[in-house]
Amino acid sequence: MKPRKKISWKSIGVFLFGWIEITTSQTDFWQRTNAAFGFRVMTIAIKAKGGVFAGTWGGGLWRSFDQGEHWMRIGADTLGAYIGSLAVNRNGEVFVGAAGGLLRSSDNGENWIMLNAGLPSAHVNSIAIDSSNTIVTSTLEDGIFRSDTNGENWRYLGRPDFFSFALAVNSDGHIFVATNCCRNAGNLRASIYRSLNGEDSWASVYQDPPNITGSIILTLAVTIRGEIYAASVWNGLVRSIDNGTTWTITPASPINISSLATNSAGHIFAGQYGSGILYSADLGESWVEINSGLSSTNVMAIAFDENSFAYAGDDSGRVFRSALPTAVEVAAADIPTDFALAQNYPNPFNPSTTISFALLRASFVTLKIYNLLGEEVATLVHEQCAVGAHRVQWQPNDLPSGVYVYRLHAGEFAQSHKLVLLR
Repeated sequence: MKPRKKISWKSIGVFLFGWIEITTSQTDFWQRTNAAFGFRVMTIAIKAKGGVFAGTWGGGLWRSFDQGEHWMRIGADTLGAYIGSLAVNRNGEVFVGAAGGLLRSSDNGENWIMLNAGLPSAHVNSIAIDSSNTIVTSTLEDGIFRSDTNGENWRYLGRPDFFSFALAVNSDGHIFVATNCCRNAGNLRASIYRSLNGEDSWASVYQDPPNITGSIILTLAVTIRGEIYAASVWNGLVRSIDNGTTWTITPASPINISSLATNSAGHIFAGQYGSGILYSADLGESWVEINSGLSSTNVMAIAFDENSFAYAGDDSGRVFRSALPTAVEVAAADIPTDFALAQNYPNPFNPSTTISFALLRASFVTLKIYNLLGEEVATLVHEQCAVGAHRVQWQPNDLPSGVYVYRLHAGEFAQSHKLVLLR
């Protein structure tokens, strides 16, 4: 287990595909905006090229057009005081889950339309909008609903379990719902259900261990590379890199997570109640505390704008903004455009060589070495691997000189190259 590091941005450096390069200037990571709502910030959504929206529990919905310098409460008569969820679609329309149902605004919150045709008026606690503007919502006790008409009409997608707390939709339109209680577990145990067709066919893909009862998964997040994160109140952060088929608890896993968000580089940020904000750039394998500048460590909401600036809201109604963008834009070379197996280097080699391969999407990978008789002499990889670039070093201590073949299988992709071992 890797240790958790602390970062106090007594320097502001630059993100280089992962960690923060520290220099010597005296700037905190977080800068407080002029928000002082007096009520817990439950959710934050940001509109491209204008508008930060913060929903509170008791103080209604607030908007800023100048990165938090000035805030205005909007929709007080229509939305009410209790805002549970926010989302913005590709057209810049804002959707709000309030106590009376779901509402939409096409003019930055000046006017609102109720969207309850086929949607119960129960509280909408999670909203997810995919790249085609399909909307999926979850209600606490009435199940999951989908709209392909910008919220004008809704289809019921069933009720995977008794309580639904959060949902997420990936780039393939697969829906993930976090639930708590009783249908399959027999007790109050957190679960995740998945629909592969975006309809009402649900399969249980994760449950907290049986010794963890009364657990809840409050938030889900999907990265641009397709990794899925879920925050179990008691079990910490769990992760899937194979579309939800298998899950692992991340090392040094944070607990009491109230919010999750990922930036444009796929880095994961976890807001905790009582411990501030943690950040990981390596799939949750190690974590960094980034609390300098926060006046409260009870963080309830995190979101990113189009330039990767981070916004965080706490339980006292304050909103903070990162002093610099949290990540560089991901270069095209960082996300493969296809599967590929590179020629090993060096070649010929002695005593070791490196084999590199790239995955367009997360896949189960085998990488094996064969002699010229077709006999397998080594297995270098036999596991699920995340999207992106990978490198494996091979040191064949007990093999004679000669020509060998290495072969990669990743899903339906297969490719081979020859390598030469010299003694």
